[in-house]
Amino acid sequence: ADQANRSFYLHGGPYQPKLEDMPDELELREQALPSQADWDEARNRAGKIFGISVSPLRNASNLSALSTKLEEAAGPAVEPCQTVQDRLEGLCRDWEIDVASCARYQTARAVMALVQGLAAEDDARRRVEFLAHAVLATSLDAMGKSYRKADAVRRALEGTKWELLEAAARLPDERRAAAEGIIRQLVEALTHDEYAIALQPRLSKLEGDALRLLTPRPTPPPSGPGP
Repeated sequence: ADQANRSFYLHGGPYQPKLEDMPDELELREQALPSQADWDEARNRAGKIFGISVSPLRNASNLSALSTKLEEAAGPAVEPCQTVQDRLEGLCRDWEIDVASCARYQTARAVMALVQGLAAEDDARRRVEFLAHAVLATSLDAMGKSYRKADAVRRALEGTKWELLEAAARLPDERRAAAEGIIRQLVEALTHDEYAIALQPRLSKLEGDALRLLTPRPTPPPSGPGP
């Protein structure tokens, strides 16, 4: 099969058989291969973004292995990546951040398009070619970090008490300067990639800062006359 560039399929889907595991229903299909350039680029991107490693040899077996690993990596990531993209888009609107210059949003959007496309494709060669030609944002390292941390970032975005930060932003009194510092740090975290600023610890800190700023300070008791 390897020498003839053919792939094994079982019940219509790709299958990785072993010598001791060769079901009678296995089917051998001739496998069209991506170009060498696409293969090399896909392997590089698979490693940087998804942490996937396969043999550099371009043949049907390795193509099937890479395609299967990409499908397994992309499918479960679609939901958290979609949530992160949607929440970031809303937060950019709420905090008046230009999405075109927001690295975190642009990276999240590119990762979402990538995992969605990989999960939807059902042909091994086309899946690998899709990866090789996918539009990249910021950098491969940033996209890899965004992919790996999507679920953690989703939990941070959904768990943050945004009303505290919004209330701090509206403070009109002597606390205004401190509140503006909190909001500057918030916008910085939302604007920069996860690769540059980890969002969860930053949001947790700023939420605590806002809560302390909003909590009324106890009034000291009046000083009475001496004994």
